[in-house]
Amino acid sequence: MVSFEAQDFETQENVGVSALEETVEVTPYGVLKPSSSSVWNLYTQGRYDFSGNATGSDLYTNYYLTGKSSVKIVITNHSSKNNLEVSFMQLNTFLDTTIKNYTVTPGATLTAYPPTISSSEKYYLLFKGPSNFSGYIE
Repeated sequence: MVSFEAQDFETQENVGVSALEETVEVTPYGVLKPSSSSVWNLYTQGRYDFSGNATGSDLYTNYYLTGKSSVKIVITNHSSKNNLEVSFMQLNTFLDTTIKNYTVTPGATLTAYPPTISSSEKYYLLFKGPSNFSGYIE
């Protein structure tokens, strides 16, 4: 069970995620993902916490996630009216692979265990805007 203190999540700072801005340089594949050196090893560094709020932009974890062959994802949707669309993605050379898509209904908390993954590959979470969420992966 996840509990939260009363906070105004509409004004909360994004933690562990970033947006695709219209003014930033975009990679040749059309998405803004973490830099190749931004890696969070879930085995050695432990749980990765994140939270974000965006009116229209998609948000991405600030790090590629690696180090474990099975993970637990917990995400709370703080919106009172919008579904939260989340994709668990695997980094590839040319086109990233969607491992699993999730929909979190308004006010709900998702606990998910994606299919077995490779501990040596890099993964990230993509949150489709609009969004207002918090959670972790371990």
